[in-house]
Amino acid sequence: MSRTRVLSLVIGVVALVGTTTGIVLAEADSNPGNSPLALHGKTPTTAALTMSMGSGDGVAITGDMNVDFVHGRVDGTINIPVAIVMARLNIRAVNGKVYLGSSAFRSMAKADWLSASMGKIDLTGLALEMAKPEFDLLQQGLGQPTITHEGDITVRTYDPNIPALATSGLSGLANQPTLEFRTGPEGQVESLTVTTGVGKNAYTLTLSVASYNNPVTITAPKPSTVKPLTSDVLGQVSASNPLLKQLLSSATGLTTSL
Repeated sequence: MSRTRVLSLVIGVVALVGTTTGIVLAEADSNPGNSPLALHGKTPTTAALTMSMGSGDGVAITGDMNVDFVHGRVDGTINIPVAIVMARLNIRAVNGKVYLGSSAFRSMAKADWLSASMGKIDLTGLALEMAKPEFDLLQQGLGQPTITHEGDITVRTYDPNIPALATSGLSGLANQPTLEFRTGPEGQVESLTVTTGVGKNAYTLTLSVASYNNPVTITAPKPSTVKPLTSDVLGQVSASNPLLKQLLSSATGLTTSL
């Protein structure tokens, strides 16, 4: 399975999980009272997320993101391997638009940022689910999990035969994904790991939250540094990089035949 197709799969699975329950992910801490992830019964206003995607051949994509649940804004960076270097893609969602920034855009599109409309993001429900995920609802889409315990951590593992994939456009895959959720003593989700394939064809995506409720300021880029992201521009900036093309298409909903 190609890396581009696996990325499509991972994006689809994460989107499926998100629309089913609105879960966001958090790392474990041995002392929840002192943890930067402790919510103390309150709904989080912000979260700092990290992401990594590794493959059996050693290639990895990493990223980090700040989320403002109150204002529905997102600001993050994804590091993508291109040849022997890492290409950095900045992603920002503000006031119903997604902005994508990369040093490569300056030479290709004569702009620091490319933007596309995506509709205003309402993250209120997502913030509520961070504190107390509705696993009963999740079970309706993903089936019955295997539940184990590691101290005060509860691990829920969903096997590859995920019922909801049948209607998600991701059915029929040779290696459907395994999902593992880890929840802490407060009931919050501590991590999500998605695994598909075996050996050199194995891919693992891990999402986590580094902290809750740290102050973040997310604003739109200066208008003078932004150009519209059209299908033609998408084809131009990603023609030689299928992985970048998939990420841009997934973030904006645009497609191109180039």
